[in-house]
Amino acid sequence: MDSAALGLPGMAPPDSALTVAVTGASGFIGGALVARLWAQGADGRPVRVRPMASSPESVARVKSRFAGLPVTMLQGLDAEGLRSLFEGVHVFVHAGWSSVPSTAERDPLGDLRTNVEGSLRLFQAALLAGVRRIVFLSSGGTVYGEPRWSPITEDHPTEPVGVYGASKLCAERYLVALARTHGAESVVLRPANVYGRSMAHDKPQGVVENWMARLRQGADLECWNDPRMVRDYIHVDDLVDALVAALHRPVKETVLNVGTGHGTDLRQLAGLLERITGHTARLRTMDTVYPALSINVLDNAKLRQVLGTAPQIALEEGLARTWATLGA
Repeated sequence: MDSAALGLPGMAPPDSALTVAVTGASGFIGGALVARLWAQGADGRPVRVRPMASSPESVARVKSRFAGLPVTMLQGLDAEGLRSLFEGVHVFVHAGWSSVPSTAERDPLGDLRTNVEGSLRLFQAALLAGVRRIVFLSSGGTVYGEPRWSPITEDHPTEPVGVYGASKLCAERYLVALARTHGAESVVLRPANVYGRSMAHDKPQGVVENWMARLRQGADLECWNDPRMVRDYIHVDDLVDALVAALHRPVKETVLNVGTGHGTDLRQLAGLLERITGHTARLRTMDTVYPALSINVLDNAKLRQVLGTAPQIALEEGLARTWATLGA
């Protein structure tokens, strides 16, 4: 059954191409989604993908990765300019976000203006242009707060302890309210800790790739929180599977966790990396720089039920794949 069968006007017939706009196309997750759609479509269905980026630098990164694929820059457009970008789009995937938890804590007002207000403008433009489904990439790691039970289900109270989670939750609520008003579909995906980047880095997000870079350099692994902190690690390919399913599966309005349901603490992660890489993993505990939760593990039963998909890549396999991809 296709979304068109739900009776919403503007959705592409099942046998025609789906036009999908994607923000954050120069980033980690948005770029991975664009790559999948450009190469494979959506579960055998052809897709016309429209990548969008927020700045000239981001546009250049997308063009260098996807030669020949037209890219749209969002910077400097007014409401009508934004609306025109969504003409003919069936599904809008909002995967763009300019902050990480630590940077959001340092500048809450800037995070609000750039990310929440920016998301609201995009949601409004897409809906006014007739987009019938919006998929928003939220955060399963921050919107719930300290868990009352684990694994966390979607009916868990949302009590974020940091600015990043508060912003993501605020954008979620705006999307659901606006979509209802316009009679459109909204799908909110709350992913766990995503890894699987193709480049190691020293950025303040993505402990797996950061630690891999440090292992390759022979440096200590900087642990910015309690080494006993438990997280749910999901490979980016599994998240992209969920995003692709969210493009066309029959969903009216829903919020879905995208996690494995299994937790790993930082000491265990270091041990896995040591075994996979062959490098000695020495943990060095640092001062915490932003509010951190003791445990965050996401239940994925609703994801399986609604979208018919769930993470398949075991953590050790995914770590080994990531290490090989980094060219170690």
